[in-house]
Amino acid sequence: MAAMTQDDVQNPADSGKKAAEEAEEEHAERRLQQVEQRSDEDEEESKLGSPASPTSSLASALSLSLALAPQQQLSVSSVSSASSSSSPSSVSSTSASASASASASAAAASSYRSRTASLGKDILNLLSFRRDTSAGSEGQKRRRYRSWSAAAQRKRAGSDASRASGDSKEGEDQQTAHRENCRRAAASARFSLQELLSDDLVAKALAEYCETHLCGENLRCLRAVEKLEAKSDGSSEWLASASAINSRYVKSDAPDWVCLCPTLAKNLQRALETHDKEQVANVLRAAKAEASHTLETDTLPRFVNAALTVAADTEDSQLQTRLLEIHSNKSRKSAQD
Repeated sequence: MAAMTQDDVQNPADSGKKAAEEAEEEHAERRLQQVEQRSDEDEEESKLGSPASPTSSLASALSLSLALAPQQQLSVSSVSSASSSSSPSSVSSTSASASASASASAAAASSYRSRTASLGKDILNLLSFRRDTSAGSEGQKRRRYRSWSAAAQRKRAGSDASRASGDSKEGEDQQTAHRENCRRAAASARFSLQELLSDDLVAKALAEYCETHLCGENLRCLRAVEKLEAKSDGSSEWLASASAINSRYVKSDAPDWVCLCPTLAKNLQRALETHDKEQVANVLRAAKAEASHTLETDTLPRFVNAALTVAADTEDSQLQTRLLEIHSNKSRKSAQD
């Protein structure tokens, strides 16, 4: 009769152990499914541009494990209490049932710890795999490159704009200083005609200005007389060249008539008729001085003012620079003297 009671006590213990194992396996599978579902949701979020954090996934998995642990312990304790309450008939039956329940609880706890450790390793491996694959995905690489490229382009554009602004300001300051120098030179400079005619660039600009403002005959007459003075007085062509100057610039009906003293025109005509070379040279020298005086007192100031003030507001020409250099050299020589 006692042996019969022992079998009856052992059968509930075996069934309780099996129920504990089945409950533990069911809870483990449920936890693994929930972790995998959470991992899939994080992967979908990373594809949409918000990659999952491995730390947050690990924290959620561990919190899930801790939340389910009391349920597992509760199931084991419930099986133990059920097995202990199934045989209340005798003291020996109660002690045997308690021993069986204790052994079943120890086995279930050991199995639970081993399975929990295995599940933790699986979670860590899964998170490590997802972190590596998401960090090396082509989509994130392209997004990082586009972000870096846009930032570099903005920085380069800002640097170019700052440099252009600085260059523009520096250019404006130089132009302002140049205009002021030109205006001061135009107000105070006193250029001589020979100083300007000795420079090829200025001489060409002066000739163009005279032709434009209908006073080119004075400069042409001056140059024709200088060319004649360079020739020898004894040459056979000298008188013919002097007669050509008289016909073109000095006579009252000359095509490029120069406003000279009437006495000079009469004296030149008389000297040419008598072939008096010395008298012709003297008259032409006087005509040259009078034409130079007209250029220096009337044409030259207007030319310098136009070149250094009017043109300075629109452009920085080589003519302005050269005029400023001539003025500076003249001022330096005057200071040394």
